[in-house]
Amino acid sequence: MLNLFIENHQFNNINHQAHLIVNACKNSFNNDVILAAKFSGLEKIKDQFKELSKSESKVLEQIIQIDSSDSCENFLNEVEKYRKDIKKISEKELKKSFPKRKKISIPNYLINSTNKISFFSWDDLGYKKRFLLYQLNGEYIGIEGTYSSISHNSFCSFCRMKNKVHLVAFLSKAKSSNPDYYKTISQYICLDIEKCNAQIKDLSHLEDLFYELLKNDL
Repeated sequence: MLNLFIENHQFNNINHQAHLIVNACKNSFNNDVILAAKFSGLEKIKDQFKELSKSESKVLEQIIQIDSSDSCENFLNEVEKYRKDIKKISEKELKKSFPKRKKISIPNYLINSTNKISFFSWDDLGYKKRFLLYQLNGEYIGIEGTYSSISHNSFCSFCRMKNKVHLVAFLSKAKSSNPDYYKTISQYICLDIEKCNAQIKDLSHLEDLFYELLKNDL
């Protein structure tokens, strides 16, 4: 049985580094430059993991063998076998994550693509609400914000890639002597959540938002 050790954002980074190596192979005739690109990519990939077993390292080190688009595809197909699914969420966990919502459900297309996502997110078009659901410290936590109907071509706060985004405003109950005081935190987030999940290579920006909004409760 395979040991699944690669999370979605880590796979996205592996994919990114693999294609950088392909570009180096295509655009340079200097073997030293190509080797530097390969070992730099491998180092950046390994830096994502707190620890790796010998067998896990061996899987990732196959990136050194990439020398064409075909070998890149073969490498990624092999690495894909070790990709973890995001933990599926039960109806009980979902309700607990959004205690103020009497009725809430996650779209089926998200539930059915759990190996290709780092977080759940969907929109309520009627109320212009964006919901985010993320597993933090082993527990699913939900937040919601109100999004602007105007879209922009800009960099997403989560995946850091330039896409069509809309501005989402989240309310945070900041520490204050006034219990009714709330602070707004606004983020540009991809309209296309599947695309965002396919591009995100670092979870720190996503986690920063959750910690900022929920720091009084975590």
